[in-house]
Amino acid sequence: MREKKKRTAGSILSALSILLFALPLGVFLWLFGLAGKMCGALRVLHHERMDCLDWLDKKFVVAPHPSWIDPFLVAFVLAWHYVRHPLKHAPLIVADRFNFYDCWWFWPFRSVMVPIDRDSDRKKAFSLLRIREAVECGRPIIIFPEGGRTFKGENGKFLYGKKGAKSRIRFLQEGIGFLVAKTGATVIPIGIKGSDEAFPNSKERLFTKFVPWKRITISVGEPISFPSDTPRGQITQEIAFQILALIDEASD
Repeated sequence: MREKKKRTAGSILSALSILLFALPLGVFLWLFGLAGKMCGALRVLHHERMDCLDWLDKKFVVAPHPSWIDPFLVAFVLAWHYVRHPLKHAPLIVADRFNFYDCWWFWPFRSVMVPIDRDSDRKKAFSLLRIREAVECGRPIIIFPEGGRTFKGENGKFLYGKKGAKSRIRFLQEGIGFLVAKTGATVIPIGIKGSDEAFPNSKERLFTKFVPWKRITISVGEPISFPSDTPRGQITQEIAFQILALIDEASD
């Protein structure tokens, strides 16, 4: 009985957090994104491809991570889904526990985030299980499988698109292949270009400066489904290939 009451109280607090904090902040970010589109600072290609989220049972939205602003950019692309399903079926963003989830300034967004721990293999496995359970419940999951921002990749450990150094990503973490193989979920890849120029990175701090005359382009890809017997490594490789192709497109 006590555990049931705790779960009920937790659900109520989570709903209040979404309605009082996450949703209003999300609306503000949506309006900010619309202003960016109107003034030409933000361009979104193939936005209509996100309509597939309405009929897919299990789905991952997978994107590169050139800058800290990327989770908000992807959330902007999915803004309509947050408005339509603010509670039970709102998309969840996979976020690093240390850098984001546990930071006090991100607490209003915790209700729409899934923390991932990288301290040990055991904690990482538990985080993957938590993500898998959310997917099985029908929640769209936004994930950045590079395992951190792109610029933190070590020399020589990058994948390059047709644009060379202008379109690169880190080698993707194996967890995305594992999750897709285990859940049978459809993957909607996204390419992001220019976010690290508009919001430059720094090795010393997360938030730096904003360069408003730099344009950000987001390109939404076609949904990808994999046969049940597809090897995890092949899934990971195909996702990386599609992301690079979208970054190339966004670079044009």
